[in-house]
Amino acid sequence: MNPEKTKKSRVFSFKAFSLSDSNCGMKIGTDGVLLGSFASTYPAEKVLDIGTGCGLIALMVAQKTRAEVHAIDIDHDSLEQAAENFRKSPWHFQLFDCSLQEFSSPGGTQYDLIVCNPPFFENSLKSDNNSRSLARHNDTLKPDELFYYSRNLLSETGVLITIFPFITKEQNDLKAISAKLYPVRNLIIKPKPDHNPVRLISVYSKNPVNEIITEVLSIENKKRHEFTPEYKELTKDFHPFL
Repeated sequence: MNPEKTKKSRVFSFKAFSLSDSNCGMKIGTDGVLLGSFASTYPAEKVLDIGTGCGLIALMVAQKTRAEVHAIDIDHDSLEQAAENFRKSPWHFQLFDCSLQEFSSPGGTQYDLIVCNPPFFENSLKSDNNSRSLARHNDTLKPDELFYYSRNLLSETGVLITIFPFITKEQNDLKAISAKLYPVRNLIIKPKPDHNPVRLISVYSKNPVNEIITEVLSIENKKRHEFTPEYKELTKDFHPFL
């Protein structure tokens, strides 16, 4: 992704689309690129992006799956930013101004794929910027709520894909299982091969499996911006420099 900074906007150019995150509380970063790249490998006809922000993950999934993509957010500035980014793309989206709790109603649309880059700061000092606080702190969407309401929206064979700090793996899996969602695949993210894991992309399903698939991905080799072969392979359809 190539950010073009001006006084008014930050524009990121990917292979098939460009977008801005200037008005969003949570800016485009590695977590979103990894999650969008990973989620886009799953075939789907109906997709929900929870907390879409500027719309990055929705755009990435739309590029690869050509699915019907719905996106929700509760932050007004983010919704306006996503709407602008969606209009400039070659794909069609439906954007909803509501929380997951409001969106999840009995008898509603069932999704093959639900993706969420959730807020995961808890009990920490909040920013004076309301949009940034909403994007970063889990007051409005705690993990147990994410799992419970997502299950209501999943088709019988659908999956929920999330990214969380690696250290929260066990507690999040317990919360998911309490909501009758079961871990089926994990991608452990390391900054470099000799570093400790920092993030975990997890896939949850209504259907438990006997053996959970676990993989490890390092982003860079020892040198900065010297990306590993596995990172390049995962993101090659999006990064313009690959």
